[in-house]
Amino acid sequence: MSKKAVNTKSFLLLITGLFIVGGTLLTVMLYMLNSNDEVATVDEHVISQQELTFYMQQLRPKIQNEFQTKYQRPLSKEDWYKKVDGTTPMDQLQQQALAQIVKDKTLLIVGKQQHLIEHIDYADIIQAMNTENKSRTEAISRGEIVYGLTSFTPQSYYSHLLTSLRTELKKKLSQSPNDPLYIDNKDAYAYFNAHQADWTVNATTYEMTKLHIPSTQQQKATTLQQITQDLQQNMSLTMIQNKYKLPQKIAETITPDSNTSQNSYQNELIMKLRNTDDASKPIFIETKQGFDLYQLEHTAINKEEAFKQYQAQITQTLLEDRLNTYLKHVQQSLPVTVDQPKISTVLATSSFMML
Repeated sequence: MSKKAVNTKSFLLLITGLFIVGGTLLTVMLYMLNSNDEVATVDEHVISQQELTFYMQQLRPKIQNEFQTKYQRPLSKEDWYKKVDGTTPMDQLQQQALAQIVKDKTLLIVGKQQHLIEHIDYADIIQAMNTENKSRTEAISRGEIVYGLTSFTPQSYYSHLLTSLRTELKKKLSQSPNDPLYIDNKDAYAYFNAHQADWTVNATTYEMTKLHIPSTQQQKATTLQQITQDLQQNMSLTMIQNKYKLPQKIAETITPDSNTSQNSYQNELIMKLRNTDDASKPIFIETKQGFDLYQLEHTAINKEEAFKQYQAQITQTLLEDRLNTYLKHVQQSLPVTVDQPKISTVLATSSFMML
């Protein structure tokens, strides 16, 4: 009877011990998942272990794709820690994650300086997300309209926060001539002149000479082969006209028209004009009645009309460029510290989160 009691007591002690060990392991795992331990700083703002893990999870598919593209094979679990060209994919992932954190932190720091946001640190932002989610849930339960997502994830909340902040900064920092992002008409026009090819497409008029080559549906394959051979031999429109004894060439002015059908002959011609490597060579378009050959004689660009049409878009493009330059300048002035030994420990002990 006493022997049985001793065994029962030992068994209970063993079970209790297992619960303690299991509880300890669970606590460690939960700690790893939720730890706010500092692994780096940007201008004395903490980059936590949890934040680094979050960014690494977001960038993981990018690293996988880069590896597969470069080495023509998928990135296996073991490959993450194997050196390739002097570094491991895990090291690349960590470095890119830290670089992106520093970039985003810079945006958040500037946003707070401009009184557009309250929080910079990851834990505070996640808490703000939870508060927002609770507010939206309560609003829905009251039957109120909630615009956008009904509930944010950390990924969607960060994306929403950073995108909105960029928009607000571009607006706030471009109001007056003393603002770092201010753009006047002179700035916009100078940018337009430096990038005309990007903005003058719909304000370009093409002066063309057209030669029509009639062909029935049954003859089209043969006619197309003949035209292709003629063009490959660098025959001009006049030479082709004389060869086939065609009617007189006619002049046409082609102007892009937003109301013209995307399948129209004119739009097909314009696309070929824009994409040709040699505008001096004739271009042919198949029609119901045969083929039309076009020779470009002159191109005219209405710069004033193009600038007027695209000024708002040009300003936004220039604003985006200036904001990037401004943030890059601010980032270069911010002190960054990295506790690499601690990061290495994090990566070694929390690999189950990544793979």
